[in-house]
Amino acid sequence: MTTDVCVKQLFEYSKAGPLERLSHGRGIPSSADGFIHMLAETVGYASPEIAVAFLAIDLDQDLPVSIFESYEGNQFDGEHRVVSDFLSVHHLKRTVRRPLESPRTIEGYLAAFRYNGVLFLAATRNDFIQAINFTDFRDHCLFEWAQTFYPGLVPIRLSSRTLLEFFGSLNQSVSNSVRLLRTTMRFPQEGFQTTERTEELSTVLERLEDEGGFLDRATVQIAGDNGYVASVGRNGLLAYHCGDLRRLLGDVVELLGGEKAQRDKIGKVVEESSNTALGVLEISFSRSISFCKFELAQALVEALEKASPYSVTVLHGNPYLHLAIMDLAHGSTYSLYSREDGGLRIYAGPSADRTSLEHLVDWISARFCDVSQLEVSQVRTAPRGRHK
Repeated sequence: MTTDVCVKQLFEYSKAGPLERLSHGRGIPSSADGFIHMLAETVGYASPEIAVAFLAIDLDQDLPVSIFESYEGNQFDGEHRVVSDFLSVHHLKRTVRRPLESPRTIEGYLAAFRYNGVLFLAATRNDFIQAINFTDFRDHCLFEWAQTFYPGLVPIRLSSRTLLEFFGSLNQSVSNSVRLLRTTMRFPQEGFQTTERTEELSTVLERLEDEGGFLDRATVQIAGDNGYVASVGRNGLLAYHCGDLRRLLGDVVELLGGEKAQRDKIGKVVEESSNTALGVLEISFSRSISFCKFELAQALVEALEKASPYSVTVLHGNPYLHLAIMDLAHGSTYSLYSREDGGLRIYAGPSADRTSLEHLVDWISARFCDVSQLEVSQVRTAPRGRHK
């Protein structure tokens, strides 16, 4: 090797991001804390833009990081390296085609790592290679690659209620030092509204309560020596801007703990289903909507008919809704009813799967209204007729 080639390699390596270095076996951390420390040192503590994007995939302890080696999807080319029992690195490339635009290639690195029991995907600003900007890589590679995991895995979505309760608990723990720098809220009539000004948490809560809306995404600032600035949304994407990365992830693990309790209820429904009984999931919503109303029921039917991977049959449409739904990706079957209080009731068939039911509940929440409460029961025989 000539001196010029050696110097060039050292120069290229010095520009490489942390995940690209790990893909070549350089500087492997011995623990998840070590990996977080490496990320924090690499991206710095004073970036005004997004430095690292995270997405939670699994809240259980069982799945190994090597599971992502099998997920590439039709639109992605990938190289995968399992670095340790808590960390793997993935080099992804895809071509994005849009109407009236030339095809473009997006390429970069992702990491899968387990931290305090939660399995995350992460992408750093230093590790994307070909993209218009980092947000482009985050959306088209990190987020969309995660969607290809279904039906094996489901990325974790969050409810508006979970986000607001989390911000409230943070506000109490740091003596009212939580500020919302940017919020995106959704209201029944106006749709999505984004506010760029800094607002107190209490102001946002009051407006959501008065106007019947819900929080879709927020950029939050935590004051103090170990504070941080980060964005978190209902779609599960977490963006770290600056500050104490380790504290941020610790707070996020706490946030996901509340979401895990809801998802465990979905798992209970599947456990209750058998050839002689059906598990039942009662869904309540965060604002006053009614799927007994023909217009909303029709909108749900039309959306399901267009959605992948569902097949839907309308068994009754007015004055109450009754649908037979099949998840074509998994084979799970469900009966969905509207309740007289406007909520929904889902009966899981004997072949139902937890990930499939999680996916269906997330789908409804994302497109119609934030799910505020889930309750589980069991029936011995198949239901008939109107549901109270």
